Amino acid sequence: PEPARYDGIWIQWVIFFLSDADFVAMLERFRVALRPGGYIVIKDNVTNSGSMVDPDDSSITRSDYQLKQIFARAGCDIMKEQVQRNFPRELFKVKFYALQ
Repeated sequence: PEPARYDGIWIQWVIFFLSDADFVAMLERFRVALRPGGYIVIKDNVTNSGSMVDPDDSSITRSDYQLKQIFARAGCDIMKEQVQRNFPRELFKVKFYALQ
């Protein structure tokens, strides 16, 4: 993406198909594409601890701690985070992260 082009970039239920290295590289590219004051918003499933790999599609669900480590590696600051409310308890917790 072009530098300083976007006010916001929304990423929802995509990161579980990326390796850690690819995830970091994507965030680094998207940070450059943000205008000053812009946000990258990530909405995704989160495990309580560790990571889980789905044997059917090879997707990986990471913990809050692991996601925050990836954000830091990519040079992103967490401006806000929130758990999605009223989500079925039998499913993974879903969180939003607003990054700059």
